[in-house]
Amino acid sequence: MAIRKHSVATRMWTVILGIVLVLAAVAFTLQNRTASAFKHALDDVEAMDRDIATVLQWRGNTEVAVTLLIASIATTDQVLADNYGKRFKTRLQRSADFQAEAEKHATTPERQAALGKISAERQRMLELTAQSQKLAQQGALEASRALVTKEIDPQAARYVEAQDAYVALLQREMLVLSAQADKVSTQYAVAGAVAIAASVLVALWLVAQLVRSIAGTLHQASELANAIAEGDLTQSASTERQDELGMLLRSLSFMSERLRSVVGE
Repeated sequence: MAIRKHSVATRMWTVILGIVLVLAAVAFTLQNRTASAFKHALDDVEAMDRDIATVLQWRGNTEVAVTLLIASIATTDQVLADNYGKRFKTRLQRSADFQAEAEKHATTPERQAALGKISAERQRMLELTAQSQKLAQQGALEASRALVTKEIDPQAARYVEAQDAYVALLQREMLVLSAQADKVSTQYAVAGAVAIAASVLVALWLVAQLVRSIAGTLHQASELANAIAEGDLTQSASTERQDELGMLLRSLSFMSERLRSVVGE
């Protein structure tokens, strides 16, 4: 074989470097794949955090808007009522912006259904708000306040509950993402252990082949040397090895032949 032409040192270093390169390649591949998987999971988690933050801001804005609406109707000071009314409109626009942002990321049927529920509750809230403001403008303050107590307050609670349900949905999705990330981590850990174990087994097989190759030739050389030392010059050995061990075995065999010739003379 061509490999037998190389020196023992060369073969040993080849095996060692081969093992190192294989282990390095396995480690590099696993690291890249693990990093890619974790980056993907991290991106998903960051997106989920952003969506949850948006809905929580939307919810808080809704509560402030309802408070401003009630204050604008409850107060008898027209200046304050106008001020509360303007701030309520600003909050109303913010709610619309938050809803548009949430709808932009509603990529699943569950999210779309939950947002549909929120939209329905918001629409009903806007209708009641318009009725209340119309009554107030007509001077029917008591009727407007009664509408707030009997319908707007309960509707606002339903509106916020729908937003809370959406937050709960996102939090459940976050738990699923976390479980998936843990699963991916476990899978890559197992794959890494299997790959390293396989690499070690291959390395051990290569070392065993090298040791057997060296030990076999050394055993031949030792047997031949012992035979010569005991005066048995009939022994000889042949090998195809072109390395140091092959040279040693051929030298011993040649020495046995020369000594046999000398003794024969």
